[in-house]
Amino acid sequence: MVMNKILDSIKTYVVIAFGLLINSIAWTGFLLPHQISGSGVSGIGAIVFYATGIPMGYTYLAINVILILIALKILGARFGIKTIYAVLLSAIMLTVLQRLIPEPVVKEKFMSAILGGMLCGAGLGIVFTQGGSTGGTDIIALIINKYRNISPGRIILMCDVFIISSSYVVLTNLESAQRIETM
Repeated sequence: MVMNKILDSIKTYVVIAFGLLINSIAWTGFLLPHQISGSGVSGIGAIVFYATGIPMGYTYLAINVILILIALKILGARFGIKTIYAVLLSAIMLTVLQRLIPEPVVKEKFMSAILGGMLCGAGLGIVFTQGGSTGGTDIIALIINKYRNISPGRIILMCDVFIISSSYVVLTNLESAQRIETM
């Protein structure tokens, strides 16, 4: 009985790791090389990478550590070991894979966006089916939901719209600056 619980727990964490690997490959092999931004803390990490060259995993980890510390204080310890595991493993995978996959897997930007988005969704779906979370905007949503009667889904959507809109502004300004530098 105890051995079955241990094996089930190990299986859960292995499946979460597999989902995180798919998500990390989507970011590092399809989205980042083409400067395609996404949502959530990963999207913020991508924006920071495009603007500064700081690896996405560093920003992802820094923001999530702050959010997790706040969540532990506000939401309590029940918040979840799976989230901490997923955040740490994602940060490592993103950092390592960003170095291992320097070129886009698919050269065509539109196809890379489609495949990257599909892989991100599949990877995160796998994580969520195991009761995992990748932190980020999920944490923000749970904290706001605790004090306001706003659904977590709506909060995540608002955060994602803000992040993606910000990426447009940042990327547009970067392109303008690059054009000026080449003149």
